[in-house]
Amino acid sequence: RRHSRGRDASAISHHYDVSNTFYEWVLGPSMAYTCACYPTADASLEQAQAHKFDLVAWKIGLASGMRLLDVGCGWGGMVLHAAREYGVKALGVTLSEQQALWAQQAIKKAGLEDLAEVRHLDYRDVRETDFDAISSIGITEHIGKANVPGYFAFLNGKLKVGGRMLN
Repeated sequence: RRHSRGRDASAISHHYDVSNTFYEWVLGPSMAYTCACYPTADASLEQAQAHKFDLVAWKIGLASGMRLLDVGCGWGGMVLHAAREYGVKALGVTLSEQQALWAQQAIKKAGLEDLAEVRHLDYRDVRETDFDAISSIGITEHIGKANVPGYFAFLNGKLKVGGRMLN
């Protein structure tokens, strides 16, 4: 099957497990692979990435003490931002082993182990439920058109009643 767990893991590994050093050169310190949102014309890439994460946080109503699931978290940018800036307990999942290792080291370096966690895990294997919010920034293209309804149904089942999701 085109989007079986094994094939998805292999495709992600082929693309993202090239080298974290390579991605550090390309993406800069935020290691954010998705688009940026520039608050001003002269903003730096780092400011634009932080602004994007703040925009996501605002749209899903993040506040201290909430629980966030970040699906396809990459190198953990949203997870780190949510924990550091909002006091959110954030769990990120990625199919890339190298992304997960990089994010785990970044979390430890930032001293956020009590709030932030990134797992090398398929989103379909997340067992926890009752998240206050879910963010999914730029992974829909990896889901496959036929799987989109099941993807959203699965994630909806992970939210608390009244929780918010941003895709």
